Amino acid sequence: MTKADAKPSWPSEFTKIEHAQGYSYGAYGGLNGRPYVAGKCCETVLPRDSFGHSHQCTRKNGFGPAGLFCKAHDPIARKAKDEAERAKREAEWEAEKLRNKMDALAFDIAEMCVKVFAQQQPFEKLEQMTAAYKDLRDKVEKDGAS
Repeated sequence: MTKADAKPSWPSEFTKIEHAQGYSYGAYGGLNGRPYVAGKCCETVLPRDSFGHSHQCTRKNGFGPAGLFCKAHDPIARKAKDEAERAKREAEWEAEKLRNKMDALAFDIAEMCVKVFAQQQPFEKLEQMTAAYKDLRDKVEKDGAS
């Protein structure tokens, strides 16, 4: 038996009507569960009050692989949405990292100003740090504009 022929163990993996027809919703321990109801989404959901056993989603199917899912549980659309959200979060994290780096560099520049004023450090070092800060600021402004 190849991997493609193997029966999925969870409704979100169903790709054929036979998979849904062979699944028992709410089966737990000694309970047999309920069979698949044609015309309804094949995803397993929990009751709204979160007590009791899982059951088949009551929404109309017609989306996803073999039209077995409702619009909310369509695994293809769900995956695309997750990928878009992940990309957005990663962009936000990168921007946050840049802002944190700028804050740390601004603090270092302030310390360096004190040392230059007290003649403990050469002025050139302060110029190098401010140039690095300006480069970071330009990068943040460029990323924010795009």
